Amino acid sequence: MIWIETNPCTEFWFLLHFLPQISTKHYETCEDVLPDLQRYMPGYEKTARYFRKNNLYKYLTENGDLQRAISYAKELSRLSEVSPEDKIAYSQMHKVFELIASMEEEETDKNEQKTEKQNRNKENRRQIINFIADNEISDSKSIAKAIGLKPSRTRDYLKQLVDEGILEIEGEYKNRKYKIKRI
Repeated sequence: MIWIETNPCTEFWFLLHFLPQISTKHYETCEDVLPDLQRYMPGYEKTARYFRKNNLYKYLTENGDLQRAISYAKELSRLSEVSPEDKIAYSQMHKVFELIASMEEEETDKNEQKTEKQNRNKENRRQIINFIADNEISDSKSIAKAIGLKPSRTRDYLKQLVDEGILEIEGEYKNRKYKIKRI
């Protein structure tokens, strides 16, 4: 769990979307922020009625600048830590977006690893099928050695290929030979 602070209130985070330049202005209370925010968001009020009637996210994305707000929030957060005695307004909302970005990056990495694994599996299966096709019939040890796979992994692939009806087996357990199934 992480704590995200915005001082003096969340409305300061909204204001960061609109400021033309970073400001170290001190706001004592939320009421101090509202007049500056209302210049950019006319009619804004901190009420349930306002939030039910207005799509805040849509307004901020269409009229404000999220990247600017993140940049300002990061810098103001840093400044507030460096000199807390200055009592500047700040927001740590940038941490939320950094967390989201890292989660998306992790998801991308997982998807890439999954794709890599799928491609490796396809390639291993293709090599097994080609080896058997070239040799007409072969045992799992010969296949494993030729392809460079562990015998147990080779047996897993062979079982899959048999189950899918691509290969067929001749012989008993210890003397199993694999060949391409003829249709």
